[in-house]
Amino acid sequence: MATEKLPAAHDREEAPITKQSRDTVIIVGAGQNTAHMSESIARLSEEHPVHVFEVNTPLIDVAPDHLHYTNTEQGRRSSEALLGSGAVHAAYLSVIPMLHEPMLNTYLTHAGEGRLDFVVLPKPFAQSVEELRKMRGMLRDAVARRQELDPDYNPEANPMLFIHEHYKEKGAWHELREQLNKVTERLGRLESVDIDIQEARTAEDEGRVAAFQGGALEDLGPHVISLGLDVQSSINTTDRYAIPNRSTTSVERFRYEDSDLPEGVETSFIVHGQTNIVDTERKEVHDVTFTWRGGKGLVNKKDATLIFVHPETGERSAIVVDLRANTLAVPDAVRDLFPVTEFDDNGYGYSVESGLNGGDPHRSFQHISEAEIVTKWQQALRNQGRKQTPIMHRRGTELRQLSTAN
Repeated sequence: MATEKLPAAHDREEAPITKQSRDTVIIVGAGQNTAHMSESIARLSEEHPVHVFEVNTPLIDVAPDHLHYTNTEQGRRSSEALLGSGAVHAAYLSVIPMLHEPMLNTYLTHAGEGRLDFVVLPKPFAQSVEELRKMRGMLRDAVARRQELDPDYNPEANPMLFIHEHYKEKGAWHELREQLNKVTERLGRLESVDIDIQEARTAEDEGRVAAFQGGALEDLGPHVISLGLDVQSSINTTDRYAIPNRSTTSVERFRYEDSDLPEGVETSFIVHGQTNIVDTERKEVHDVTFTWRGGKGLVNKKDATLIFVHPETGERSAIVVDLRANTLAVPDAVRDLFPVTEFDDNGYGYSVESGLNGGDPHRSFQHISEAEIVTKWQQALRNQGRKQTPIMHRRGTELRQLSTAN
């Protein structure tokens, strides 16, 4: 990768694109989200041509002949030539949520014509259920076109669209998810789940006011919802326990003082929820409570705590996932299931590299069917939250201190 400072768009000309083997990766947008992936993109570029489409100076190092400023005539021509060349394996659309729908239409058209294998969007997939339906229609049309051109194409085996939900692929969480069914055999039924994704920096501090226009429930809601769905789906792989698709929730919204966000937009939230867990062996139904907290301008606290109750002894046990340090704290009864408790991949590293480099993207990215459920959950929670005005608070406060449900 080039290390020199790249010139502005008007100071340079982009190199023309020639047809290459089908292993090229396109990154559309090189802002904050892409900057998180800089190390994985650098490793990826050692084996594959990685091209970046941008309108501003990228926040990652890009070889000049692989950088296409799409707000210039030459950049548009070179980017369109690359997309139409048949050389592209994957395109990662690292853009803000309001651009997902219009951009996806272009890239799915290329995928439907067989010029592109698949597209990855960062969470959230869609901003509303209405937008979700439009994007689902785009995907359906692209799949139909691909099958028309290639009757052997199987969209289940090789989906055209994935979502990058990086919290799901943090090493510590990934390991817990993979072992959760065995955990219940020893620790018993799940009793509660507590998830915090609180950040001290504000949207203004990060320069993300535009990306945060939809509020904390849009920006951070998909993370906590996806982790909650992970718990449910993992528990439901056990032979003994099952969590149904029924729950009750209430939402509290908060807003730090002097925010530049539109009036009424929340900067943080708390979701209080309750569902059931069925013990099929003992023919019992028990309550499971869950609390999801997320927001900015608070404190730095990112963790998940799962409490289990043993059916015979009544003993309670806790597993804590530190989502900042990327570590696991587990009781002795299950320690052998977790020989490694400290992890490097924060969900932007090797998981992304593997998913884009010709490996199995199913293991790196969220399937569209789950992303759709997340969108529906998200809209339902936002509709609940809009029934009350956000509670104002000083920056640097912990959400537990703000909750009126205490």
